[in-house]
Amino acid sequence: RHFSVFALSFPGVDALNTIYCSILSQHLRGEGFAAVLQKSCSQLVQLALAFHQRVTATFLPTAIKFHYIFNLRDLSNIFQVLRSHSS
Repeated sequence: RHFSVFALSFPGVDALNTIYCSILSQHLRGEGFAAVLQKSCSQLVQLALAFHQRVTATFLPTAIKFHYIFNLRDLSNIFQVLRSHSS
């Protein structure tokens, strides 16, 4: 009968940039990607964050399209594609 509700706000752009830059740069170094791609890590993360922000601003949830809720899992899927193509 008892339950708790936790509400967390979406992290800011600076925090997301730090998180995904560190993860992606480690992955690119560990998998032996070209130095040019490793140096563009910051731009890739900024591009992914801008893309995610644009999608969330364009596809707003409505009563009919209530499934238009985007979160960190959706943002992480952008980077998951890079990982799956490197294997």
